[in-house]
Amino acid sequence: MSSIARTSGSSLAFTATAGGATVGLGPFHDAQGFNYAVYWNTGTAGSSDAVYKLVNAASGLVLGVRDMSAADGGAAVVWGDTGTADHQWVQISDGSAVRWRNVNSGKVLGVENMATTDNARVLQWADNGTADHRWILVANSDGTYRLRNVNSGKVLAVLGASTAWGTQVVQESDNGSADNNWRLVRVA
Repeated sequence: MSSIARTSGSSLAFTATAGGATVGLGPFHDAQGFNYAVYWNTGTAGSSDAVYKLVNAASGLVLGVRDMSAADGGAAVVWGDTGTADHQWVQISDGSAVRWRNVNSGKVLGVENMATTDNARVLQWADNGTADHRWILVANSDGTYRLRNVNSGKVLAVLGASTAWGTQVVQESDNGSADNNWRLVRVA
């Protein structure tokens, strides 16, 4: 970050600019008497540097869009990782949830007709702000996530827990099956 400047040659004291104001920075242990490491994300929410592949934990297949469609209603499917742009998703912060914008189409992941039923198809759609476009990341102990739809409360899954290329992605009740779990692999 270009606004950080060291202000002392003998201690870890710095200043930085945040929101147009100068703020002082120093080691947390100086204030609390313990040694800690603190990290933070310096990227901007929704910026193009937060691009992920969503890899299904059960099959190892990636989330993509059927036939690389750029149209509203393009079906979300799992596919082998062939490196196409429709396999990449920008994570956009949206309050306590995220939206997933497809790199190829610019559309976001949502549920067909805002359905709240099991096995409702997951599609891409223009980002019009509906609740079915918002997903809560629920961390699992193994580093994978369940993606819970804000509108329905159901999780992103693969229809019938299939491991076949081209299988439709749906929402279903959180039943603990492996096809409910996704690895977020940052690619850019």
